[in-house]
Formats: sequence, C-alpha cells, structure tokens
Amino acid sequence: MAYEPDSPEGSLEKMISNIPMGRLCQPEDIAGGVMFLVSDESRYVTGITLDITGGRYVYGN
Repeated sequence: MAYEPDSPEGSLEKMISNIPMGRLCQPEDIAGGVMFLVSDESRYVTGITLDITGGRYVYGN
C-alpha cells in the first residue's frame, strides 16, 4: 500500500500498523543491509533479494 496522506485508507498510522516491527524504516536499516552485501560476510552470496521491510511482506503464509 502506498502512503497517500489525504486518504483515510492510506493514513500513516494504518501503514505503520501493517509493519510487524511497528515503525517506519530508517536510513540505518537500509545501510545495515548494504553493509552486509559489500562485506566479506556475503562473499559467497551470488544472488539475493534482501527485503528490508520490517516484516511487512512475509511470504508463504
């Protein structure tokens, strides 16, 4: 759901309520994923989709 500030269905509070972590993403959250991918810790990673969504999108349920 896209954030639409003038729509009751798209209110910021409703958007946040759909995120299991209970908050919006911060730049540091993205930076942590980027730092992992550019580090030696990911040296054997050949392809990945890294969802940094606070658990908002969980597949397989």
